[in-house]
Amino acid sequence: EWDVTYGLPVLRGEILTGRLVYLAVLRHYQDLVDGPARGLVFSAVHGWHVIHYIEKFFLHTKGPLARQPMLLDPWQKFWTAVLYGWRRSDTGLRRFTRAYEEVARKNGKSTWKAPQGAYLFSMDGEVGAEVYAMATTRAQAMTVFKPAFENVKRWVRNSPGIARSFKVYAGLNQEKIEMNDGSVFEPLPSNAENQDGRNPSAVLYDELHAAKTRDVWDVMESAFGARTQPLLSAITTAGFILDGICTEVRGYLVSVLEGKRQDDSFFGYVYSLDAGDDHFDERNWIKANPGLGKSKTLDYMRGVARKAAALP
Repeated sequence: EWDVTYGLPVLRGEILTGRLVYLAVLRHYQDLVDGPARGLVFSAVHGWHVIHYIEKFFLHTKGPLARQPMLLDPWQKFWTAVLYGWRRSDTGLRRFTRAYEEVARKNGKSTWKAPQGAYLFSMDGEVGAEVYAMATTRAQAMTVFKPAFENVKRWVRNSPGIARSFKVYAGLNQEKIEMNDGSVFEPLPSNAENQDGRNPSAVLYDELHAAKTRDVWDVMESAFGARTQPLLSAITTAGFILDGICTEVRGYLVSVLEGKRQDDSFFGYVYSLDAGDDHFDERNWIKANPGLGKSKTLDYMRGVARKAAALP
């Protein structure tokens, strides 16, 4: 389904994307041809497992879609399948351990990433998993954590069996979820001096562009040594700190997408306009906003474009 609704239409030019997204999509299909020789295999079953987990068990928690099933857009379904479907053929473990995912605001990235955090916490086969939704502030980290948190609380209320497996801490600024095997999923502010003792299995770092130093990113990356298939993913919009860790990680991904560097463990995409594009041409907006018309409305974009034109 992700081939028919997104991947192949992007390659055929039927869905307009920026150059970097096109290269990221092309990489997946090229790897289907070349990957087996490098010990890589794509498992659609693993991709579907994550997609079905999200769409079957998670509801939207706010806005006009509140209490409705969390159905993924075609672009979200495609990247979920790519991130979780690629495996190492010798071990069957996930191929990707690092990621950079950039998309403009209000395209539903936090809502989409929250259940992925819950999956990595409870469905990944990692005993004693430690999954962290991280950002520069705890309030920002909660934007990724809270949609999952609210859904797990609903499960616990409705199912005595789940209530025996999950322990939910709901106190103000104490929110976290634990499982009987010692696994934990919680939001964390990026405070490097307090993170050295952690043993993360997955970190979803929201809005990496706001990080003023690279300390926490490095601490988390160096703490992965004991995990069999860790994941450190930057989920971010573009930012203004042009000499920080976000720009460095983004540049690394671009070098991989452009074929200047090979790194089979690094995943990512960048939704952005290309150099020379007219920012006020509505046809270009989808390049940075793959959720345009769904999670992000065209009327909203037109409103902010009018404001930007009037107040440059």
